[in-house]
Amino acid sequence: MQDHPELEAGLAEYLYEREQEEYKSRTFPIIDTSTNTSGALSCLKGKGVDTIIRYYCRDPKGAWKIIRRPEAEKITDNGMNLCAVYEVSAKANYFSEASGLLDGKYACTYATKVIGQPKGSAIYFAIDFDATIQEIKDRVIPYFKGITQEVTKAGSPYRIGVYGSGLTCKRLLDLGLVEFAWLAQSTDWAGYKSFKASNQWALLQKPTVETCDIEVDFDEASVEDFGAFSKLNAVKAEDAEDLELSYGTFSALDGLDAGFKAKLQLLIQTCAAKKIKMVPYFGLRSPAEQAKLWRQSREPAEIAAGVKKLRDNGAPWLADLLENTTAPKDKHVTNALPGLSWHQWGEAMDCYRSISGHANWEEKNYYDYANIAECDVIGLTAGGHWAKLKDWPHVQLRKADGPQNVYSYPTIDAKMKAMWDTSDIAPEISSMEKTAAHQYVAADLVSAVVSTLRAAAAEPFDEESHYFFPKGIFKIDVSVGILADAPNNEDGAAATPLLQARVSVSGIDKE
Repeated sequence: MQDHPELEAGLAEYLYEREQEEYKSRTFPIIDTSTNTSGALSCLKGKGVDTIIRYYCRDPKGAWKIIRRPEAEKITDNGMNLCAVYEVSAKANYFSEASGLLDGKYACTYATKVIGQPKGSAIYFAIDFDATIQEIKDRVIPYFKGITQEVTKAGSPYRIGVYGSGLTCKRLLDLGLVEFAWLAQSTDWAGYKSFKASNQWALLQKPTVETCDIEVDFDEASVEDFGAFSKLNAVKAEDAEDLELSYGTFSALDGLDAGFKAKLQLLIQTCAAKKIKMVPYFGLRSPAEQAKLWRQSREPAEIAAGVKKLRDNGAPWLADLLENTTAPKDKHVTNALPGLSWHQWGEAMDCYRSISGHANWEEKNYYDYANIAECDVIGLTAGGHWAKLKDWPHVQLRKADGPQNVYSYPTIDAKMKAMWDTSDIAPEISSMEKTAAHQYVAADLVSAVVSTLRAAAAEPFDEESHYFFPKGIFKIDVSVGILADAPNNEDGAAATPLLQARVSVSGIDKE
């Protein structure tokens, strides 16, 4: 089984049943949920719920969980309070100052122009993973500095909160980067017990349950004012439409490394603010596509030498791929063998300059784009600044020319096979573009779920230790589906479908 820490976490000690017993004698007036509550408001209110925490998110792939104006109106019209939490990713590599700038700006704009969230209320930003001290230092703190910068630039309309582990919450409070801390329900995350005992939290999350036919987490508040709001300001429908367009995505961004994608989006927005329109057109590229591009300008002897180089250096899967690939003769476009381009890792992108609605390839029109890409906040590497074989449309996450300068060939081969090999996936899935399967490899994920559940069910039950699966499995739902196509790219390229697996175990959702 491949490493899936989000699934292994289910085997950690978790006071689930003990918390469930507490619900029989107590009710909590605050809930958070990723589900639209419009049809459940009467039921929830009847059960004593007076505050609902709902999501904001700028990534279209998170659109299923976000609150929109009609739902917000129904909540407040029912005399209930709203509170906002913002989340795009639960992966450490997503978080940086660049993603903080993007999220801070979007959260303020969405709150003001779409929801009508009043000034002085709060937006919590989720750090939904067990961040280490180093990850907090290198990623989470810069992320919140970016958020703070954008909220300040907007006139400080909202107070900033954090959702996360005890360690994350305490560190950000100590630094003064947040006003509110919301302690996540995961009792095995760093600093949980000590932060809970400190009573520095404004909100304390309880385990997931089903009530009024929707899944919710109950939450406990330690303070009366934790940033909720009961009234909405007026908004204009056209503002919401403009926001959707300004943050529109391109199909070329599908499957990119989360951290790289955020930096790239900030690059495109920064260029746009300077009247430089950059359109991403070539991002994630499979090793098979790379093999075709590499072969198309080379003679048989050179191709044989490339196959031998990969095989001799310990990359047999890539060697076989190159050897068995065919390509018609065409111009020379790349020096990178399959697997040796950052495009195969989702860490590179080519963008063209759009002038008067047409792609422009003149070198002089890419100078500013390359300089902005390498500014301190964005921190990408621009191909236009390379000493040899300048590639002006190209930007990438790392400074190293290619993976071979970072990893050994056997490591590259194993990584590429894990990301791209579809030979062990059901035919109906393997027939799809591997771009679609790259990030959500369904067979691997479902296999990991099954293995984890088997291991959990085999755990001996000890009355003193309340494991997540103490007396068998309560409920498991595993679904794999194809997401709807995103809008076509500006260049007319069709959107790439994405596989998504959703796992619900005893009411705990993991995606």
